Amino acid sequence: MQVKNICHVHINCSDLQRSAAFYSLLGFQLERVIGGDSDAAKDINNVPIVTLPQGQTRTIGMGLGTDPRTITKLELIEWVSPKRKTVDIPPDEQLGVVRIALSIKGIEECVERVRAAGHRVTEPSVMVISDTLSSHYCDLYDPDGTWLSLLEWIRR
Repeated sequence: MQVKNICHVHINCSDLQRSAAFYSLLGFQLERVIGGDSDAAKDINNVPIVTLPQGQTRTIGMGLGTDPRTITKLELIEWVSPKRKTVDIPPDEQLGVVRIALSIKGIEECVERVRAAGHRVTEPSVMVISDTLSSHYCDLYDPDGTWLSLLEWIRR
């Protein structure tokens, strides 16, 4: 037995539509509304409130492609009640997931698109990994401050 891949990453957000718009800039597409009927499966304007033991949420699933070997999925969850709070702790002091790194093709284009939409993103730099592999990379932050990195691999 071994893990095959990550099924999805759960990201709490304060505004579901704002976060969905941000992740759309990176190429993620709305795949499903969780807790809705099948007729409204892709209607972000009509995400129902679902009651869980922990509280009430509105949730959507977003993804990149359908290849089962490389599934990359996000679940964006807006907590209606109780509201979740942003914790401003420097990454080097956090436990758990601190950053999500995404492999990309066309980093310069993506950086321009994200900046034009008003989001914080660093200048792409080159990171040498070995004698034969490097990457262009940059850091960016979603509307609630989740730290992401984009990496475009360069073989030498």
